[in-house]
Amino acid sequence: MTIDENVINRDIDYCERCRCHFCTEHCASYQVSKRVPWSARGRMDIARYLRDGDVEYDEEVRDAIYTCQLCKRCYENCSAVLPEHARIDIADAMVYLRNEIVTKHPELEPDVFRDMCETMKNDGAMVNATTKEKLAWVKGLGLKEGGERVFYASCMNPLMGYFEMALKSSEKFGMSMSGMMKANKGLQKLKLDKALRGIAGAALGSNEPYNETLKNSVRILQKLGVEVGYLPEEPCCGTALHTYGHLDDFRAHAQNTYRALKEKGVKEIIMINPICQGILQTVYPEFVEGWDIKCRSVIDVVAEQIKENKISLALKDELTVTYHDPCYSARYMNQVEEPRVILNNIKNLKFVEPENHGKQTNCCGGGGPEVKYSDLSNTMAKNRAVELMDTGAEKIVTTCPVCVVMLRLGVKDAGKKTEVLDMSDLVLQAL
Repeated sequence: MTIDENVINRDIDYCERCRCHFCTEHCASYQVSKRVPWSARGRMDIARYLRDGDVEYDEEVRDAIYTCQLCKRCYENCSAVLPEHARIDIADAMVYLRNEIVTKHPELEPDVFRDMCETMKNDGAMVNATTKEKLAWVKGLGLKEGGERVFYASCMNPLMGYFEMALKSSEKFGMSMSGMMKANKGLQKLKLDKALRGIAGAALGSNEPYNETLKNSVRILQKLGVEVGYLPEEPCCGTALHTYGHLDDFRAHAQNTYRALKEKGVKEIIMINPICQGILQTVYPEFVEGWDIKCRSVIDVVAEQIKENKISLALKDELTVTYHDPCYSARYMNQVEEPRVILNNIKNLKFVEPENHGKQTNCCGGGGPEVKYSDLSNTMAKNRAVELMDTGAEKIVTTCPVCVVMLRLGVKDAGKKTEVLDMSDLVLQAL
């Protein structure tokens, strides 16, 4: 693993001496639970107690570690000034502790996380999906296979409708996401999971909006003259392995992914999923020696062309929108200016900011814990959706498929009907 134990210990010591608690106030899980152990500061205290032998790993400690969204809001509010890196990184500390659970206390790892990681290791993606399911978005776009620059759909986007459907079903029928994941595992053993997904997808069209967003993203690039290919066998970035602490497996997966991309001659990736971009752009260089593949988002491309006066954007009718900064965009990749360049340069569009935005954005609840701690995550989603709707905006725009899912759920739980859409859908209208 490359999360340095010495750096983690230094952060623990600095946090203990500082004791400012500025991180606690803005911690998403603490705002909902009001449980100090589930706060950013509380987790660092637990890390110190574990290191010093004052407490042992148990289920309560486990839950405090895994309910962290890894959103890094605490990092932005940390008052410490450390050598070599600016602030205490509690998210890295939690990934480190998850790795400790996985390697030394596997009996405490939540089954649902272990199952997701096993699927990732065995099938190369979080969902054991068919090629037809994963490539439904390609049809009709006239894309060539491969090339030096490719559009990276990710394994999340084409199947995100199933995740949204599962979250809504979980709420409606009172069945935990963990239970639903276990049921799906049983269906996998019976080889019925793909058939049932196909029936559900055909009947409800659950994935169509997410596949249309992928299509719209490619259409934007085509309109801007940016040529891209696609990968029929696109390797997954492996984010689940990193998120849930399977760091040795993540290293192997990342190296295999890099090798597969290089063998296909890929030099540049353009994508719309900030989770995948954040992992490839900021985490892979720590795990893959010689990582040299350029990563950009469609948002980066559009903002760049606006700045260079190559394009103008306009809507037919007046519209008021607000924007939700995904955690990976704003805090992992510092992608704060680009979406605002776009929104502030669309004619007939009024852009209003929520109270917490940019690097101070509030988490939507979708950082990984939602499949086990769904009540906690759903409340985060509702709180953030209400904050966004309080701007008076007609629509909520974001740039992450997981944020889209969670905010749609939050809007529904708030009893509202405000539309949540991906930035690519809006940009294509404006082009």
